[in-house]
Amino acid sequence: MKVTVTLLFKGKEISTRARAGQTLATIIEEAGLDLELPCGGHRDCGACRVHAQGLLSPPTAVELELLGEEKIGQGVRLACKSKIRGAAEIIVPETLQAANILARGTARRTGFNPNISKKLLAPIIAAESSLLESVRKSLAETGLAAAPELEVAGPEKNSAGGVLTAVSRNGTVDLVEPGDTRAECFGLAVDVGTTTLVVSLVDLNSGRELDTISALNPQVTYGHDVVTRITQVKGKQVSLRHLQEILVRELDRLGRELCQRHSLSPARIYEAAVAGNTCMMHLLLALDPVVLALAPYTSRIKGSVSVRATELGFRSLCRAHLYILPPISPFVGGDITAGILATDLAAGPKPTLLIDIGTNGEVVLVTEDKIFACSVAAGPAFEGMNIACGMRAQPGAIEAVRIENDGPRLKVIGQGRPRGICGSGLIDVVAQLREKELINARGRIAADCAAPSLRSCLRDRDGKRSFLLFADDRGRQVYISQQDIRQVQLAKGACRAGINLLLKEAAIGPAAVKRVWVAGAFGYHLKPASLIKIGLLPRQWHDRIAFAGNTAKVGALSVLLNRRLRDEAAGLVRSVMTVDLVSHPEFDRQFIRAMLF
Repeated sequence: MKVTVTLLFKGKEISTRARAGQTLATIIEEAGLDLELPCGGHRDCGACRVHAQGLLSPPTAVELELLGEEKIGQGVRLACKSKIRGAAEIIVPETLQAANILARGTARRTGFNPNISKKLLAPIIAAESSLLESVRKSLAETGLAAAPELEVAGPEKNSAGGVLTAVSRNGTVDLVEPGDTRAECFGLAVDVGTTTLVVSLVDLNSGRELDTISALNPQVTYGHDVVTRITQVKGKQVSLRHLQEILVRELDRLGRELCQRHSLSPARIYEAAVAGNTCMMHLLLALDPVVLALAPYTSRIKGSVSVRATELGFRSLCRAHLYILPPISPFVGGDITAGILATDLAAGPKPTLLIDIGTNGEVVLVTEDKIFACSVAAGPAFEGMNIACGMRAQPGAIEAVRIENDGPRLKVIGQGRPRGICGSGLIDVVAQLREKELINARGRIAADCAAPSLRSCLRDRDGKRSFLLFADDRGRQVYISQQDIRQVQLAKGACRAGINLLLKEAAIGPAAVKRVWVAGAFGYHLKPASLIKIGLLPRQWHDRIAFAGNTAKVGALSVLLNRRLRDEAAGLVRSVMTVDLVSHPEFDRQFIRAMLF
């Protein structure tokens, strides 16, 4: 039976027809609107909250547990659980807001030797032979090697003897353009993250980074972690193609917008260097990523990949090739290869450790003669997901916390009223709660505390303890729950266990490590003291921690500006010893110990 559903989005009403029994999430998606499903609708994360009224199915047990009867009575429902029974109205939240996405990062000094170069050719008159044959002859006379698939753009414009510009890729000419276009030679450095996208426009004549743009990865509407997205595909070509298309479309849009900002034609972008984890690169290349999640855990990507952008569905970047940095393993991707390059990890003081903290955490340890790496499933807590009042690093998010005896001191992005708490704020508040002994070593929130002014912050919600950070006269509250602390324990426990096992593989203790690089957008906003207080990093490292920022983008920029670093990347990948934590006999024991504060 078809029923009428009204969707309210950004102040506009959208009327659509839906089948009785469909979930609210399905109706919203089919109407072409974005709704975040961090768990892909397969688990009980409680993040897909909407306001709905009308003929709906009764609240499920999951809704009652995660929302409570009071919230449900106010019209709050979980879009993945609640179903339509008749006419209804749904208020769709503007979930995909621009976040504070980090684009900068530590950059090594590197020579300037781009893969793309241009040279002017003498005027050619194609009298007896074709223009293509004449161009090949001219290239040979000039000492330039022509690619077998040489393309001559706009031949009708060159038949009367106009000048041409040869575009060389890795020393071989594969494109000849009409006119003198030597002044216009550009490339892109691209970071394809699980959650965010960052694209930089680069002048390949000067090596100057002209501009940077960022956005959320549109695939977040199908899950916040790679496992959920793999589950979405499950060998289905239609789902795989859809995830690939929405990613390519957004990257194409970002590249086009950069060109518009600088009055450039996208046809003058000749190369894009791309860094991302192994799953994201599978999805970008439309390769089924299911092999990453099934034993024996293999990757369809072996080494670096070079492919025409148009072959992947890019429309604006009609003359660009994509160079994709090689992954280290199915679990340690090309974004970590980029991170090793960006921080020049192999050339620095040793032992040195690089940790990229996020939904999928990776750890790299470089000693005098070996490089070790591992990947840990930290979960989405550090992204502010699966947290009662969690949110991304957007305006209104609490990003830093200090608990004084008279109450919490909050730093809010945008300096407005708090709407929720993001990952850095979450780490801060847990560290502060531990320091004030408001939680014990096992993470249990205290029933009472010595400071009378803080006692009012300790609350019981549905029989579970929580700590209140903010409340206003409208009833809006931001708090951290016992379950939130548990999520932090799970995430930091996985990361610390990975660090401990790499140190053990290298037969060194924490004190031997000379430098610790913390990479990633999330890591950039953390305090070393907070990381140490919650036990994510050893206490001996308090004066050795440096924040590297977005090393994935910076590493991509490095290989864009110097093609010789691509050989270095290939050598790095071959030399890294990956430690498989999934089957490691000591991981469980290390993980349980690392969960303690």
